[in-house]
Amino acid sequence: METFLTNLRQCLRTLAKSPGFTLVAVLTLALGIGANTAIFSVVNAVILQPLSYPNPDRLVELVWTTADGIADVASIPKFNAWRQQTQVFDSVAAYDFAGPGINLTGGDRPEQLKGIHVSADYFRVFGAPMAIGRTFSAEEDRPGGPAVVVISNALWRSRFGRDPGLVNRTIDLGGEPYVVIGVLGPSFLSDPKSDVWLPLKPDPNSIDQGHYLRATARLKPGVTMEQAKVAMQLAAVQFKQKFPKALSGPKDSFSVVRLKDGVIGDPVGCRFDPAALACTGGRHSGCLTDPQIRAAKNIYAGPTTSAGVRISTSGLLPGTELDWAGTENSSAEVA
Repeated sequence: METFLTNLRQCLRTLAKSPGFTLVAVLTLALGIGANTAIFSVVNAVILQPLSYPNPDRLVELVWTTADGIADVASIPKFNAWRQQTQVFDSVAAYDFAGPGINLTGGDRPEQLKGIHVSADYFRVFGAPMAIGRTFSAEEDRPGGPAVVVISNALWRSRFGRDPGLVNRTIDLGGEPYVVIGVLGPSFLSDPKSDVWLPLKPDPNSIDQGHYLRATARLKPGVTMEQAKVAMQLAAVQFKQKFPKALSGPKDSFSVVRLKDGVIGDPVGCRFDPAALACTGGRHSGCLTDPQIRAAKNIYAGPTTSAGVRISTSGLLPGTELDWAGTENSSAEVA
């Protein structure tokens, strides 16, 4: 202990003789500690901590793929095709990622809010808890449906004083009357952040290929990523038949990535998984590997023929069937 105190006094005397050096050393240490703390906070929140939703490992982003990588944006027709994959997805949601600024009028002051349009299953996909009221019904999420809104817990507290009688009351958003049907619980955090959620009301017959949405799904219990990728590839084949110009590239298809991976992203700017969307050897586009063929058999009860595997895709679009023909490298290719 005496040696330690002696060394400490010597260090303090040395630092006192060089105040400039001491100041630089202290500032350097402070900046280093601060930077490391900030970096760890981001890494801990984004990578180490799980997503703040129930069963986050079952949440996946629905994406379309090209030869260059993936795009995590969607059109209404793509969303309509994806939400038919009921054999692998418990629920599918679409929502706009920019979101409009909406003026809340009435009361003592106007206020600009952040709002996003979401499909009816959005709250089910993310397991959103409710403080009071309910979320959208399927009927309210159809074209021509009523003007209803779900609001955040923070807005409920700050603007309406946690009034339990707010449900079924009308508020003015953007000069239009909307009926408040529910208030989300305080623990729900959306991405992007929002104050109000409005029905998306997607047209089931839309041909608009504008990509202004994101889509997320919740896997059914026991469904693997491999099985989900197979279902999405099959959906892409049918989508090309209906909209040949929308997926015009030879390697354009559909796939899934875990929502956690989508939040983190890829340091090289691409989350494309060649093994999931190309057969062994990479000589054919739109074909599956042997593990994916086995996964497909677990999803679709289609009989095996001498030409390969015939997989019924009635769960995707009723009455449609696809042939899978064996190739010399023991993979299968979309016929």
